[in-house]
Amino acid sequence: MFFLTGSDGHGEDGFSASTAPRLRIGLDGTTLQQERSGVGFYTEHLFAGLLAVDGANDYVVFSNAEVRGDRIPAGLVHRGGRFPVRGVWMQAFLPFLLRRAGVDVCHYTNYVAPLFSGCPSVVTFHDMTVLLLPDC
Repeated sequence: MFFLTGSDGHGEDGFSASTAPRLRIGLDGTTLQQERSGVGFYTEHLFAGLLAVDGANDYVVFSNAEVRGDRIPAGLVHRGGRFPVRGVWMQAFLPFLLRRAGVDVCHYTNYVAPLFSGCPSVVTFHDMTVLLLPDC
């Protein structure tokens, strides 16, 4: 979590970096299975970058299938299992896993998220061309 700090060393919300609440952040690792696409490379490097700059929060990776160990940095916990259909897993099972893991916010890196996750979500859309220019 990043805070804007004022001249007194405290952010606009009154917390300093050392007193900021620790968050448990969920990360969508479904793009880190088998062969990676461009989104998979983005996701892998995003996770590595987050861990490199943020030692204040906890991160948990969620996926409907095994994530290759060489695709997530050491220190990330993987939660998931084996479920063949990502969309069904994400809508029916992931909200339960998020609650059980105590996730405060979850980042979905590949344009889909559960409709009712029970926690705030950040969803990344990498390419809107098909929606903005459907005739292309």
